[in-house]
Amino acid sequence: MRSQIIAATVTTMAVSAGMIGFAGPATAAQDGNAGPWVMPDVRTETLSRAINSVLDVTGDVDLDLRILNRKNTQQVINYTNWEVCAQSPRGGSEISQKTMRVILAVRRPGTRGC
Repeated sequence: MRSQIIAATVTTMAVSAGMIGFAGPATAAQDGNAGPWVMPDVRTETLSRAINSVLDVTGDVDLDLRILNRKNTQQVINYTNWEVCAQSPRGGSEISQKTMRVILAVRRPGTRGC
């Protein structure tokens, strides 16, 4: 399922004001992993690893996972070429059962700021 989510994400990305978002409407967990979910600390991880870490916690749910590139309008395509510089919710906090939203802000490795 994880590869399907990532593959669908790559083909259905939409750019709007420097933000790239993906996922459908939030629905109840289908694999019995109904939460609550504790957000892992994924700052400084590559985007691909961070996404996998979040999905390891939430399981097969329609998570509202948003990728935000605040430094420029460059499109985020290859998830291994980006690192997470900020996240919401913070590591150790619960992922909202209502919105099921996770936001990962990214930058190019070796750059400053977020």
